[in-house]
Amino acid sequence: MAVNYCALVSISQVQLVYPSRQCRGNPGDAMPPFYESDSGQVSEGKSYLSFRDTAAATFDTISSPTVPTNKATLDALTEQFAEDFLIWMTFTGDQTLGGICDVTPCGLYDEIVWDYWPGVARTRLSTPPVPETGRELGHWDGAAVSSCTQSATPCLLYYGPPAKCSSDGHLQLTRYRLCLQDGRLFSIFVSTDNIT
Repeated sequence: MAVNYCALVSISQVQLVYPSRQCRGNPGDAMPPFYESDSGQVSEGKSYLSFRDTAAATFDTISSPTVPTNKATLDALTEQFAEDFLIWMTFTGDQTLGGICDVTPCGLYDEIVWDYWPGVARTRLSTPPVPETGRELGHWDGAAVSSCTQSATPCLLYYGPPAKCSSDGHLQLTRYRLCLQDGRLFSIFVSTDNIT
């Protein structure tokens, strides 16, 4: 029997907002800046929570510029997260049990406190508060990213050590290139520049 967890909490919908990434098409083609995926329906008297996620909504701006190519995956992730989050919400609270209880730590409890004093023995279980700010998630859709071709390795230039003064009185800085390749950062020497 399915449990309606939405009836147990004051939230009826969870929304995940995914950043957009163009995987096919011409640079500068129009596409939405993000994709919003909603779970459930907002019921009267109840609210919804919105979370930002790092999983990218990939777009093919030639064949489908407004619908992500990985829409089904993102919608399924939103539904699963919403169910998990609402189940977690049903367990929020603070309870004190008489005696010293053998409680197995799990992801639902933020704190387990055992008080054992002369004449007092109790176990307190509490969950973390509902996040009011900083609702950011770190999911990753590896299948969408691996199917998304990149034309260049993401890099940036920066100045690093050593820095010194040259014989003509100018500042001499060493320039490096920092790149992300295969999930790793690496730095390579580019040049030594005279700053006038």
